[in-house]
Amino acid sequence: MKEHDKTAFRLSSILIKLNEGDHPSIDELAKEYNVHKRTIQRDINERLSYLPIQKDNGRISLDPAYLGKLSTDEIRNFAALSGVKSLFPTLDNTFLRRIFDDAVRSAYLVKGHHYENLSGKDEIFKRIEEAIIHHKKLTFWYKSTQRTVEPYRLINQKGIWYLAAVEDKLKSFSIAKIFEPLITGEVFVPDASISELIEKSETQWIGIETKEAVFQIDSEASPYFRRRNLIPDQTIEKELEDGGLIVSGRFTDETQALNIVGYWLPHIKILSPIDLHDTFRMQLKKYIEQEY
Repeated sequence: MKEHDKTAFRLSSILIKLNEGDHPSIDELAKEYNVHKRTIQRDINERLSYLPIQKDNGRISLDPAYLGKLSTDEIRNFAALSGVKSLFPTLDNTFLRRIFDDAVRSAYLVKGHHYENLSGKDEIFKRIEEAIIHHKKLTFWYKSTQRTVEPYRLINQKGIWYLAAVEDKLKSFSIAKIFEPLITGEVFVPDASISELIEKSETQWIGIETKEAVFQIDSEASPYFRRRNLIPDQTIEKELEDGGLIVSGRFTDETQALNIVGYWLPHIKILSPIDLHDTFRMQLKKYIEQEY
């Protein structure tokens, strides 16, 4: 497990304990997570300093007004925010306290643990966040074109920030390429089905048509696919008797699927679509026949 993942796991676990009303001591936490007491003290005094944590006789607890306010998934997200200072353009205690507010929290969706540097984009984030919270249309410049959209969520997908918004249809916009966002006076009514689609989507390419592909994974690689989703919108369709798997996924283009197959050779086999299978065989044959 990477160092950041260990930190995020520990912070998540501590947050869950506090959220459920537990009163652990520093010594107990250090022993449970097999770290030095100074590490736990840093967790409480620095990484989680935005929380209203109370200290009494060597034990810590959460202000009763905040108990039970966060879901497990939200706790994991906040643990990631606490452990990685470059996640947001401005990640300070003021922001983290604000994100406990239901309205602000609903504007963000975080997936993944590696983050791009968007320093200097503070005002853009705040303006987009405000438009999302108040359901107001937003205009901005994007790739030399002025766009007018209905903003739904700010999404961090594997470290890259996107705005999920409706412009005729649901689309995703890279935050790094958005300039001069302005909130219009026009209010829109959010569509619950669109919000659900954004929540469930496992790729940043929201609103773009995807195609399904089905693969057979051998028993040597199958534990990795059971442990977590390694392909977009991964679904385990069948458990094979030899320990292998039949899995499906959805891809925006052929190249995306072929890259995954190439990475997992020789442990993966394309079952469908047949044209994807044929394309990969042709590319593989061409590679093998190259002269060096």
